Amino acid sequence: KVSHIYVKTEGTNDDNGGSNAAIFVCGSNSAVTGSTVDNAYTGIVLGCTGVSGIEFAHNTLTACNHGIKIAIGSGTVTAPSVHDNDISSMYNWDQPNNKYHHNGIFVFADPAGSIVNGQYYNNYIHGVNSRDALYGATHITGLIFLEYANPGARIFNNVLELDPDSGTTRLNYPANGYITIGGGSGTQYVYNNTIVGGNDGGNCVAGGSTGLDMRNNVMVHCG
Repeated sequence: KVSHIYVKTEGTNDDNGGSNAAIFVCGSNSAVTGSTVDNAYTGIVLGCTGVSGIEFAHNTLTACNHGIKIAIGSGTVTAPSVHDNDISSMYNWDQPNNKYHHNGIFVFADPAGSIVNGQYYNNYIHGVNSRDALYGATHITGLIFLEYANPGARIFNNVLELDPDSGTTRLNYPANGYITIGGGSGTQYVYNNTIVGGNDGGNCVAGGSTGLDMRNNVMVHCG
C-alpha cells in the first residue's frame, strides 16, 4: 500500500501537487500488481521509453488525479497491458482555476515521434470524479484517454460508470469522452465496453484516428 503522497484539498487552488507519483516504473518486464494507492497526483506511472513487457493489473487507486499513466515524449512503449484495475474518486483534485484534469487511465504518446500500442481491458473506473461548483464545469478529461499516437490500441471489456449527478451542478462527466482517442495513424479497437454516464454530459466515445473499429459496446446516459 502507498498512501498520502500528496493530499490535495478539494475546491482550493493548490498548484504544487502535480509533480509526484506513488509508484514510478522505468524498465522492461516491469509489473505493478495488487497494489493499493491513494492520494497522489499519479497513482502508477511509466515514465520512460524503449521498453516492453509492462503490466499494470489488479490495483486499486483512489483520490489520484491520474490513476494510471503512460507518458512519453519520444520512442516506443511496446504492448503495455493495463487490466483489472479499480479506479475511483478523483474529485479531491478539483479546484476553481482548473489546474488539474482528471483521467482514470491516461496514455500520452507525443506525435513528434512516440508510439504506444497497448491493451486496456477489464478495468472498472467509477464513482464521483468531479463536483467543483466553483469552477462551474467538469474537471474530468476522460476515464480512458489515449492521446496522440496509439496505433493498434485495444480497449475492451471495461466498465466505466459514474455516479448519477441530479443536482444543479451536474459536473460528474468527462469534458471529452468516457473513452477518448486522439490522433495518429493506425486502427484502434473499442470492443465490449459498458459505459454508464453520470448524467447527459460528455460523449461516450470521442475522437478517433484514421481507423476506429467499435463493436458490441453498451452506452447509456452520455451527451
